[in-house]
Amino acid sequence: MMIKNKTVPLVTAGLIAVIFLLANAGGAALVQKTDRTGSPLSPAPCQTCHSSGKFNTSVEVQLIQGGNPVTAYIPGELYLLQVMVHANENAQQFGFQAVALKGQGNEQAGTFQNPQAGVAVRTVNNRSYPEHQFPSLKDTFRLEWVAPVSGSGTVKFYTAGVATNANGSSSGDGSAFTDITIQEFGVSAVQHNRPAGFEILAHIPGITMDIAVPETAGQLVIYDLMGHVRKDLSYQGTSQLQMDLSSLHAGAYLLHWRGRSSSWTEKFIVP
Repeated sequence: MMIKNKTVPLVTAGLIAVIFLLANAGGAALVQKTDRTGSPLSPAPCQTCHSSGKFNTSVEVQLIQGGNPVTAYIPGELYLLQVMVHANENAQQFGFQAVALKGQGNEQAGTFQNPQAGVAVRTVNNRSYPEHQFPSLKDTFRLEWVAPVSGSGTVKFYTAGVATNANGSSSGDGSAFTDITIQEFGVSAVQHNRPAGFEILAHIPGITMDIAVPETAGQLVIYDLMGHVRKDLSYQGTSQLQMDLSSLHAGAYLLHWRGRSSSWTEKFIVP
């Protein structure tokens, strides 16, 4: 009687499993062609495999400009996307996947570029997915994001993060996912040319700004890059105004003028 050798099939199956796990360590968009961020396009987030909830894993996402997190974007401006996978000291390696979506159709929002070493931007179903290229010893990932064109509206960044024990399988790992909402700055967004009649006549940084406006009634508002109102001046019966800048700290700001029939937004710096 011939005895069948069961060892070979078992070894073969084990090798296939190891190959799959090592390949998948390169990112779900690369291997599975799948969104694992927890977005509306995701069949299931990273917890599908890394489901044990170890290491008290959480994910923090920030959109940064000028060294500060922002909650509103200016169309066409350059930002830094930073993803931090928080976990306790027992975690050995880290990974992530992110996507930026807009509109009811969850379309691609903006452009990812210049990823740091160990991060790749991959395409799945016409959306761009930054993700790790291989398990990372560092828990923070960064790359640039160029905001979409005017009128794109609210953008949501969906992000999943994984903290692993580096045992070569998904057992004993921790994962989490989150999302942040970034509003488009202003109703009319930023135009390419100033409207006729709008002019900055004089600007003494950190002191005053003299402005000519095309309409004799309207409003001037200064925002910081997080969308907070720092100055608000309504006026009527004049076409020249002076804004007091003395309370503004060094940094970048947005000057927004709004009249009855038009509006304008531009960036300025207080050194």
